Amino acid sequence: MKYSRLLLFLLILSLAGILSSCTGGAIPNEWYNLTVDGDTAYLAANQHVYAVDLKTGREIWRYPTEATKATFYAAPLLTKDGQLIVSGYDNVIYSLDPKTGQENKGSWPFTQAVRAYIAPPLELGDRLFAPNNYGDLYALDLSGKPAWATPFKSAHGLWATPVPDKDGKLLYVAAMDHYLYAIQAENGQVAWKTEDLGGTMVGSPALSPDGSTLFVGTFNSEMLAIDTAGGKVRNRFATRGWVWSGPALAKGVLYFGDLKGTFYALNASDLSEAWSTLPEDDKSKIAGTPLLVGDGPEHIYYNLQGSKSGMVYALKGDGSPLWSKPVEVKGTLNNSPWLAGDLLLVSPLDNEAILFALDAATGAEKWSFTPEKK
Repeated sequence: MKYSRLLLFLLILSLAGILSSCTGGAIPNEWYNLTVDGDTAYLAANQHVYAVDLKTGREIWRYPTEATKATFYAAPLLTKDGQLIVSGYDNVIYSLDPKTGQENKGSWPFTQAVRAYIAPPLELGDRLFAPNNYGDLYALDLSGKPAWATPFKSAHGLWATPVPDKDGKLLYVAAMDHYLYAIQAENGQVAWKTEDLGGTMVGSPALSPDGSTLFVGTFNSEMLAIDTAGGKVRNRFATRGWVWSGPALAKGVLYFGDLKGTFYALNASDLSEAWSTLPEDDKSKIAGTPLLVGDGPEHIYYNLQGSKSGMVYALKGDGSPLWSKPVEVKGTLNNSPWLAGDLLLVSPLDNEAILFALDAATGAEKWSFTPEKK
């Protein structure tokens, strides 16, 4: 069965499709992603990338100013030299001025890919490492020129941003071909790869503070601990459903959800369960990485997509509830929340308002952003 058919099925069932072993073309994930810098949120939302004023909830600019065939879902990336890097479903990576939304020229845009970009690139040193749904990992300099002779190539798509090792010499790449790779950042050569891990991976791994262990979830309904010395699996934890997102790690505890709506806290040392919370209904899904705030963490935020609408959950560090807030939207909440000062930002799919700002302490809505029709 071709991959595109399965991805269409995935959209129809809102992340409940079957992806574990097939290949082919891309259909958009269609969840909106954002990044925040100061008082501005940059939101990739279908046919535009928006800059939104976080004080007022108003649009600053949009790119492109008029809709084209290009669509955008991967979170924009702000680089150290002041570019806003935008990866498109039109197989192109653009460089924008974050103040104006105008395209930076020179070597940009980068147009060598043959399929869509699902995830944003990683910035490491003076390079960008961009995963592509064709299975390619491109290395670019900050002017948009290729830095490797040829891209790294996996058998199936790459939907997760790479994670660097502590020294910045290796890139850990979770792939849809069931393998996790360690790639040399300098030249794109494979240092090692795991055994077949039994399921697709679409979330970025988490790296332990000492650099010895990677934690990654799979569509085989597992969370895995992998030795970075050679890629051997150390521990496994069986989840109720597929694990879509990458885990968040703090103080020796892993936090993540699955596509059956269960939220987990696991001890990273052995993947034993510290605590978990069950969903409100059997059609709930957690597709985004949780947001951890404060030392410990003090608070945990995550989005849960239920059978009718979305819920935003705020927990204390021990898993006890702080607050929960229904977000009354026609679409879905598939992504991760963002914290901007005292605002918690969530962006639903297929809704008139595409960005909501909630009070992080109480869940009360502060404002919502609905783009003007132009």
